[in-house]
Formats: sequence, C-alpha cells, structure tokens
Amino acid sequence: MTRYAAIWLCLFCATHAVADVTLTQKRDVYILENEKIKVEIDASAGARITSWTIKESGRNIVALWKGAKEIGGLLDDRAFFTAASYEVATLKDSPEQVTLRFTARHPGGLGIEKQVTLSKESQGVDVYYQYENGTQAPQRLWVRNFPVPGNHPQTEAHVYWVSGKNERGQSPQGTPDAHNRYDAVEPFHAVQWDSETGDGIMVVAPGVEKFYFWRGSKEFPTFEWYYAEIPAGKLLTAQVTLTTISQKTPTPDWSALAQEQMKKIPKPRLLALKGWVDEATKFGISDTQRAKGLWLSTGTQEGKQPLTGALPLDIPRNDDRYVFVTVNALKDISGNLKVDVPDAWRQNVTPFLETPASIRIELLPIPEKPVTFKAGESNHIWLKVSTAGKPAGAHKIPVTIAVGDITESVGVELHIWPVDAPRERIFHLRGYCGGFPVWTGGHEVTEKGLRQLETILKAFTEMGGDVIDWNAAWHAILPHVTLAETGEKLTEVAKANPERIALDKLPNLDFSYFDPWFEVAKRYGVTRVETYMAYPTDPSWQGRLLGPALGKGRMKVGTPEAEADIVWYYQQMRKYFEAKGFSGFFCKISDEISPEHIPQHIETAKVVRKAGWRPFTTITGMIARTAENIKEMNPYCDEWQLSFGLKDDFLKLTTEGFTLKEETIDLKGKWGPYGNGGAEKTWAMKVFGEGSFTGIDAGKVESLELLEDGRALPFAGGSPWGNKERGIAFTAGALQTHLYVSPRDGEDPAKHRYELRLKLRTASAGAKPLVSIDPTDEVWCYGGSSRPYRMSYGASWVYPIMTLYHGFKGYGQWAFYHWNQTERIMWFDPETFDVTVSPAYCGFRDGFRDALLFKEVEKKRGKDALSKLLSESDTAILRVGSRTHEVYNFRTVTNAESPLNLNTARREALRLLSGDKP
Repeated sequence: MTRYAAIWLCLFCATHAVADVTLTQKRDVYILENEKIKVEIDASAGARITSWTIKESGRNIVALWKGAKEIGGLLDDRAFFTAASYEVATLKDSPEQVTLRFTARHPGGLGIEKQVTLSKESQGVDVYYQYENGTQAPQRLWVRNFPVPGNHPQTEAHVYWVSGKNERGQSPQGTPDAHNRYDAVEPFHAVQWDSETGDGIMVVAPGVEKFYFWRGSKEFPTFEWYYAEIPAGKLLTAQVTLTTISQKTPTPDWSALAQEQMKKIPKPRLLALKGWVDEATKFGISDTQRAKGLWLSTGTQEGKQPLTGALPLDIPRNDDRYVFVTVNALKDISGNLKVDVPDAWRQNVTPFLETPASIRIELLPIPEKPVTFKAGESNHIWLKVSTAGKPAGAHKIPVTIAVGDITESVGVELHIWPVDAPRERIFHLRGYCGGFPVWTGGHEVTEKGLRQLETILKAFTEMGGDVIDWNAAWHAILPHVTLAETGEKLTEVAKANPERIALDKLPNLDFSYFDPWFEVAKRYGVTRVETYMAYPTDPSWQGRLLGPALGKGRMKVGTPEAEADIVWYYQQMRKYFEAKGFSGFFCKISDEISPEHIPQHIETAKVVRKAGWRPFTTITGMIARTAENIKEMNPYCDEWQLSFGLKDDFLKLTTEGFTLKEETIDLKGKWGPYGNGGAEKTWAMKVFGEGSFTGIDAGKVESLELLEDGRALPFAGGSPWGNKERGIAFTAGALQTHLYVSPRDGEDPAKHRYELRLKLRTASAGAKPLVSIDPTDEVWCYGGSSRPYRMSYGASWVYPIMTLYHGFKGYGQWAFYHWNQTERIMWFDPETFDVTVSPAYCGFRDGFRDALLFKEVEKKRGKDALSKLLSESDTAILRVGSRTHEVYNFRTVTNAESPLNLNTARREALRLLSGDKP
C-alpha cells in the first residue's frame, strides 16, 4: 500500500469510530448520514442525490438541483429514468450500514434497480445497478452527475484525473482540461478535485466503457460514465463507489486509492433476462423463415411489424419517397447482397444499404463485396421510389432481396395519384451549421467552395430549407469588404490609415465580393437571412470587429461609441442583403438563455433593433414555463424558437385560459442554512411541491411576494450561489421547490415572520391567457439531437409534421451540416461531390413533403379533413399524443415509427385531393 493510500484509509476511519449511520425520511426524500457526509435522495425525482454535504468542509458538492422536473443532482440514470418515480425498499438499516433499493420500470421494456449503501466508516456511497434490457434493441446504462467540488464555479484549480484516454491519446492527470469522452482502463476511476479547498469527488467504476465530461458551463459541468451497450434480452449488473474528500495536501494518489477500492467491487456481468421474448417469437416467425435464416419487416421501435406482402406506397406524380425493408437475421448470413428491380423500373427505384460508421449512418449503394448479417442483427435496405415519367394508377413492382443464396421477394405496390405535389412553402426551415462559411468551405470565394455550397444547398432545399445562417467570424469576412466609395479594402485602410475612417460618419460598405455565394443561394430559394449578435459587452468584439474594421485601439468594447459601430456594421449587412433581394432579417441572441440572462437579452435586442434586424433566441427551461418571463421578453423577442420538448408548456400559457387566485400563507416552516458557493447568512426552505411546507405545485404559481415582518423582500435574479447581500430573496432563477432568503439583519429567519403572497393559476375554459405575444411575432420550434444522424426516419419525420400541426412559422433543425463532423445528417465526397444521406435526412425530407400535402388537404377540404389524418382523436390515422423524455412532456405523433401508418395517411390525403370517393 502506498503512503497516499494509507492516508486515504485513515481519512475514512480516524475521526468517527463511534458515529453511527442514520436513515431518516421526509415523504419521498431519504437522508443517509454518518459523521463524514450527509446524502439526500429524492425517490420521486429519479432517485437522484439532490444534496451531498461533506461535513469536514460544510460544503454541498451538488452544483445543480432545481427540482424533480429539471436535470441535475447525482446518479441521474439518463434519458428514460431521469425524472421517474422510483419504488423504495429498505434492505438494511443498522448503526453500521444502511442500504436502500430504488426500482423503476419503463413501458418500453426497460427496468432498473439501484441500491445505495452508506457505511459507518465511509466517506462515500456504494451503488449497485441492475439494468434490464427488455426491449428489442441495444440499450446503455449512462450515469450523469452535476458535482462541483469546493461549491463554487469551476476555475483552473479544478483538476481531473482519468484512467483512460480520449481520441487524441490524452489522459488528464491533475490538469483542468478534461472534456469529452475517455476510453476507460483499469483501475477504472475518474476524479474532479478543487485544489484550493481540497474538496474532491472520485468514482471507481470497474468495467465502465467511457468516462465523459461536459464542460460547457463553469457552474454546472457534468461528470459522467457509461457502460457498453446491453444487448436486447440481457441484464447488466454493475457496481460503483462514489467518494468525496476534503484534503488540500498532500495531493492524493488517486490511482492507488482506486486500486484499493477495486479490490472490493465486483466486475459487471451480463445475464439473460428472464421472461424476455425475442421478436422472432413475438411476431410468430415460421419454421420456413427460421430454416431460411431471416425474416422481413418494416418500421422501427414500437412501429416495427412483419412484412408479409408487398410494401404499399402512395405518391403524387413527379414526386418520390423513401421506404425501407428490414432484413432480420436469425443466423449468421454471408454473401453478395443483391436488390433486383425490373428493367422498366430501374430508373425509378434506387436501392441502398443503411451503413453505420463511427460518426455516420449512411444510405450507401448496394456494396459489390460480400456482406455478413450477424444473427440477431436488423439491417435496413432502403428504396428511393420516384414516379417521374410514370402514368397515374396502380403499379406492382417486383423487388427481390438476396443475401448469398437466400432470396426473399418483397415488391412495392405503388399507387401514383393524379395529383401534383404542392410546392408552395408553408413554413421556414433553418438547418443549424455553426455559420454560413461552413457550407462555403471557408471565408474565401472559390470555385470548389461554390460547388460545395451548391451541393449542400440542393440537399438542404430538398428537405424544405430556406434560411441562410449568416453567422461568421467577422474578422475573416472583413478583409473582403471594401469601401463603397473608393473600392479599397476596409481592413487595409483601418490598418494603414485609420484616421480616414471617420468615427462620426462611418462609411458605406460593399460586400459584393460574396455575390457568388448569394447568387447560388437565391437560385435554390434560400432567401431568408438570419444572423447572430453576441452581447455588446462581450470582449470578443474588440478582435472580431472593432479593431479590424476601425483600426487598433480606436474603439473600446462596452462604450456607447462601440455599440454604435456594431449597429453600423449590422446595418450595412442588412442593406447589402436587402439590395440582393433577401428577406427575413432576424438576429439570434445567445442560446437557450435562463431567466437571469433576460436583461442582457433585452439590452442586446435594443442594439439589434437599431441595426434593422429582428431579435430572437431559442426558448427553453423556465422561460417557456413562466408567464412573467414571457411578458418581460415579449417586447424584445420577435421570434420564439421553442424547444420541441417545451413547446407545449409555452403554448398553454399563451393560448389557454387561466384564472388567478390570491392566497397569503404564513411561512412557519423551518429555514435551513444555505452556503453554496460561499453564500453567507442565507437560508432555504422547501416551499412548493410534494413534501413541502405549502404542498402547492410550483407550476401553478403565477407570481409571488415574500414579506419579512410585513415588508416585501426584493427577489434577485439568478441563483443564491455565493450570495453576500442582505434583505433579499431568491428562487434560484426559476420557481421550483425552494425559496432562499437572506434577512435584512442577517439573523436567523426564525427570529422573523415571513408571509408568502401568491397568485395561483387554475385552468379555466372561459378565461383569457395570462400572457400573449405580439401578433407580428413568429413562433417556431427547434430540436433534433446531438449526433442527429442517429435519429430514426419516423422521429425526424414528425418535426415538419408537428410544425404544420401547431401552425408554427418554421422550425430549427439541429443539425444539418455543421462544422462539428458529429453533427451532420448528410455528407458529400470532396472530389466528386456525390451526396450521401442518413435515415434522419430522409425523414426530415419526406416529412416536409407530406406536410405540404396535408396543408393542401386543409386548404381544399377543410380542417375536419385534416383532423382525420392528423389529430389527437383516437380515430385519426396519425395520432398526436403526449410523450415524456427526461423532465419534458410534449405532444408528438405517437405512431410515426410505422411507415405503413405514414403511407395510410398520405394515401387518404391524395384521395381527398384527387376527388376520389372512399
């Protein structure tokens, strides 16, 4: 044992030989405590650790906790179980050790058991997992945590150790640069330690596949790990130890400590899941199919179903759609893959094989080399079916799929309807990319760049795109901008003779160097322009705009003069685009802001407006859920781009009626001390939600006022983190469960009387909405996923359809062709410019075309006709209903994973448009 390991073990046992472990319960919150730590777990909120106090330092290591409906805490079993309500059983409750078992199930077939153990001699908890994959696809146990040792935003003193390397071969060992994924190796540990305070957290997780750290926020970074995919029908058992420490010197030998802990932690195991039935059994696969070694299906997830006959497909004339057939292998099959189509249809039916790669899932041409389909795998064969040049009517297209010497006949029953595919745009689409020069291959206009731009725009407009994401590094754009009067380059004049640029009369600019880019954009109908503006006080303006455009040192960020210069530059850009025939002129400010950043948004929006652009931002979190926040932003937000998961919260507040009831409550509950971030003389009380003092759902609170001894306390924006002020109250940025207070005299709140004056919302059919937005405002939604190429056809298809359903002006798609190569749904060969696409792209594209068809039905046959195709009615072909993901509840098309359902709705739409009778 090393010297450091011995010190570590002494830390576990030296000071609390007589301290027992205790377990207390307050409704759904379970509190485990010994002499070293106090851990609180909320069973109703995903069995997450909401608070972890290191008693030696008195600091809470949990950086983010805003309630059950928000992400945060420790031991977040991501995606399916984040906000789930867990059943709880006490397995052991003794002075030496307490063990709680938390269990939950998901209707899709997943089950989880999480046992948390705190021992008398421990400064950490042991966590045992049992994760059941009763679905038909691989799943993953992924644990997310939000700790910040030291209880203050991260600094360079927050350093990491990881037993693993990232894709560049780097392995943080006491450095502050940990970010992204690390392939884990023995002794399977990761550490975050604040060298200033000595507070640290270490996880030892034998057999984990990767450690992952997201460092996009200094206040709420993540600390995560995940295991290899669990095959369908398997059960994973795994155990980790999560330990905290408060030790400044000497620096612990984390590797030695992890090796000591590894000795008592069993390795993960994969076991067969009792009672699981494979799809072959579920769908009644025949003996003939078993002997052949494969069976065919279509659809994904709950929409998957056997394909027992030809695949029905209904399309307008001169149009096309993607469909897929799944080859489900019952044994290992190898050989040449062939998809045969009659000669008469070869120009109309193009086959592809869905092919996964490290950061792609592509539809590639059928390979010439032999393929191997492994037993239990599902491989998708796609057909792009076009009606070009074919007459209206019913057509049977024989299609055979052969793998080696195994052949299956599938066929397509194509019905070409005597209906012209509508082309009139009904909403906008922005494909996030990180800036227009990503699509042009850089900031220089070149022949190759123009060809790349044309390639991308062609694919973009195929799926309905029409927005130029005119965000760029302005310092790289400016060298190509000239003075309109003289033709001289702006940056050269600013560098050599800056006095020629009069600050009180700034010159007109000429952006015509970029004409070739925008001529291509206009040719493809991409004519709506949206740009981006950082906060005017952002120091980056100095090097990005003020210095290069006006001369070094002539203007200082944050001054009224600098603001005027920013306005000038954006005015000049708008003038150029307007003269070229573009429209829109919306300007995005920041991204997914929280309520405390509304004032900065407003100040920036004023600058945006002065420049002739319309301000907007992406709306998520509590802004979408709070009428007062919407009211505050409304004068300064012209486009509400709503997170797909929170769009329905916003819509309820702005379209549905509520009545308000006033209520005054004498807050006689107990205030507990709060010291996060070094907050002083600050206390907290759980006021809202189950188990709180009032029992009132925070979601019903429209406004509140807190009185101390009869005098109202002002509410500060943002978090109480590090508070030093007196006579102030906090909601932590958005109303959830707790209120925070710092009395005027700094004394214990128990010495004062606190009253809470509330206005409570109650839904009422006869009442008016509590907030409205300007009639000229646009409402959009946005969404997708990280690594969007992984999205299914059905999941992508719903975005344009729900944009139509809600009557939105557009949607923002994350992400189309982004500078980050993991964030793309289409690709092209840099030499030939041949395009390949993902299933996600096909879904967005076909969904856009189907949305045009459905809108045409509404225009020509009325809303009732559309509701038979798409609505919340049980009789609708496509059923809109609620879905839950993590802490979000939203409406979507619940049966879109079945291509047969999508085609049935399309067939009915085409029948209505053609005038055919049922």
